[in-house]
Amino acid sequence: MPYTAQELDEIERSALEAVYLDQSFNTNPQNIARYLNPAPDAAFPLEYAFYLLGDVRGLTVLDYGCGAGATLCFWLPVGLG
Repeated sequence: MPYTAQELDEIERSALEAVYLDQSFNTNPQNIARYLNPAPDAAFPLEYAFYLLGDVRGLTVLDYGCGAGATLCFWLPVGLG
């Protein structure tokens, strides 16, 4: 099935945006540990969302939304599918 013009624009935009991603943040063990063990009073929205999700080991997670899927790097160390 061919891509629509809108889909092609999004593919191009995403590729350009990916050049500017800072991968060092995603692989920093301290940052990963923060998100795998978030505090109930976490100041950052994403950290708090991880707290609300609880233990996701053994589950399948669909990261459906905007962005490059950078939050998935926090779940990979626990073997998420």
